[in-house]
Amino acid sequence: MNTVTFKNTECQIELLQYANGRTAIQLWHDGMPYAMATVNDPDVTLEPNQVLIKDYSENHGMVDALVAAGIVTKTEDYVLMGPYGAKAWICNLN
Repeated sequence: MNTVTFKNTECQIELLQYANGRTAIQLWHDGMPYAMATVNDPDVTLEPNQVLIKDYSENHGMVDALVAAGIVTKTEDYVLMGPYGAKAWICNLN
């Protein structure tokens, strides 16, 4: 199982799907949900292997953790979601 260290906590990665079929990345710790790494904006166009990472508020540092663990890879695609901007990331686990 793939793991990531986020906020000094080792978490297991589970890939889920949003209702529109997009990939969701859930972090688990000790059998409990720890953080949802992704966000889903159906109005944003993404490639099938791309995800939007929530890297603000309580998820600040999520991108760095996922990149360090090899879970996601940077793209040059930038999208606006509400008041926040986000980059589309390639999910290496699909």
